Amino acid sequence: MRKIRHTPLLILACIFSLAFSDRGVARTWLVTFDGTGDAATVQAAIDSSAAGDTVLVGPGHFTWSNQGGGTEKGFIRFLERKHHITLRSETGPDATILDAEYQNRTIYVQGMNHITVEGFTITGGQAPPFGDYTGGGYFNHISGDTISNCIFLNNEASYGGAIYSCGNGYVTLVENCTFSGNTASVFGGAIALCCNSVSSVIRNCVLHGNSAVQNGGAIAFSLCPLTVEGCVISDNTAGARGGGIAYYNNAAATITRCTIARNEAPDGAGICIYGNSSLAMHRSILAFNWGYWLSIEQGPSAVIGCNDIFGNTAGDELPPGVTDEGFNIFLDPQFCGTPGSGNYYLQSDSPCLPPNHPGGLFCQLVGALPSSCGTTENEKRSWGRIKSGFR
Repeated sequence: MRKIRHTPLLILACIFSLAFSDRGVARTWLVTFDGTGDAATVQAAIDSSAAGDTVLVGPGHFTWSNQGGGTEKGFIRFLERKHHITLRSETGPDATILDAEYQNRTIYVQGMNHITVEGFTITGGQAPPFGDYTGGGYFNHISGDTISNCIFLNNEASYGGAIYSCGNGYVTLVENCTFSGNTASVFGGAIALCCNSVSSVIRNCVLHGNSAVQNGGAIAFSLCPLTVEGCVISDNTAGARGGGIAYYNNAAATITRCTIARNEAPDGAGICIYGNSSLAMHRSILAFNWGYWLSIEQGPSAVIGCNDIFGNTAGDELPPGVTDEGFNIFLDPQFCGTPGSGNYYLQSDSPCLPPNHPGGLFCQLVGALPSSCGTTENEKRSWGRIKSGFR
């Protein structure tokens, strides 16, 4: 029988492999409100974590005071070389609160970290002079983060009351989040984005009751593309442009299956675009905004199709510069809720539902939300009357 020779080099390789076989295995760091977890505070767990780790936070109201404060950059901090860390709550945003108590911004991310944050209420953030008063609730720069299932409540900044994201080549994804009561003294009451070569995404979010002193009561961005999908953008205000959305400086927006309603601004209550920017908007509702539903300035271009535009106080006409791709309707979307209720689900006979749309099934669902209530006692519209509003 032939003998197997174990060379010294092979033996050393085996020993090395066994000794380091658990290297690279991700770890979960548990943080509890009473400090009995794997780390005493949320920040201590982040500081101890390595690439791929998860910081899992139990229920509780974690504040600047009871967590030992923060630094000039923020309350919860991810600094350079803390790559691919997940910060996740155990029980969701209603029970797990990160509160900066207006001492600083709530979360700060700097430098190619690609952080994931899931399941928190993020509140009490106030952007400091460090970073030019940007991102009261969440600041990231050159990172490309994923922010999901969070509530952003009552955060403040000059730019991006809740979120400010800026950086080239990295996608920021915000999905299934709610934004309410956030304010900006310049632009982006809830969200402000800039300087990116790839499209960031805001998906399946509710942005309600946010405000900006100048532009973009809910969302403002420049020098970057942005995709907005399946969002309800309602009851936001801006002092100048874009009660719902404002963008400029060669920016580009793709807006699909959104409901943009009851927003207010002197110029573009729903959407304002200017400075050689572009818009592609489909399957969206633009209704009951206090002013022009869409304002176009300084040579932008817009292509729209399969939208419902109705009840805007300055009229529902398509402004100059818009390319009509067809299947746009100008009919009451028939929301379930009363004005101001925030309920933008559709009645069962809404023309925005595929079976009722004058264009048939081509446009699919128009708006962010499906039907959740029956018809009202209002006068029924005949098929001929519905068609009369179809252009």
